[in-house]
Amino acid sequence: PPSRPLRPSLSRLWATTSWWAWTDHTDAPMNVHLPTSLRRLTGGVAVVSESATTVAELIDRLDARYPGMAAKICGPDGDVLRHIRVFVNGTDIRELAGRATPLTESDNVVIAAAMAGG
Repeated sequence: PPSRPLRPSLSRLWATTSWWAWTDHTDAPMNVHLPTSLRRLTGGVAVVSESATTVAELIDRLDARYPGMAAKICGPDGDVLRHIRVFVNGTDIRELAGRATPLTESDNVVIAAAMAGG
């Protein structure tokens, strides 16, 4: 039998070919979960990836990618509509810094629409 393995060490291979080693981590995309009412703008996609440093920037980027998205989330004054909730890691942005709430690539963002009926 050979004295050394025929395949390179997987840990060495991972260290040199990992996508993480070659990625700019400062602008990594976060997942944004969308309500059914906004999915028609995304072609039915429920979770989209986007990069942003604040909620305001996230909404702007989503609107650039999916025209009409900002009008469904924000009113003419720029504030998030009353029947829309934006959660960052489970906390409503109204309890944080509103649209100025800072974001990182590890954040979980959920945009939810209020349900009506009885």
